[in-house]
Amino acid sequence: MTTHVNLLAPPADLAREFAAFCDGIEEAGWHEYARRGRVIAEALADALEQLDGERRARVAMQEARDRVLELLAKRCTPPEPEQ
Repeated sequence: MTTHVNLLAPPADLAREFAAFCDGIEEAGWHEYARRGRVIAEALADALEQLDGERRARVAMQEARDRVLELLAKRCTPPEPEQ
């Protein structure tokens, strides 16, 4: 049986699939490789979670910056001349 990995799947799904693959490795008697694989899968999942948090923080900072720029533009725009 051939199992294909969808490399277009979200990275978190790939980490979970790899951890499940390690269960099969352990059942085959390759305990140390399974343990190492699980450590890698867990580290990948942790790194992905950290990257997502950093992305959310960056987006929030960009939105705050945009609000400040809008306020500054309103404050610094000269009034229209009266006719």
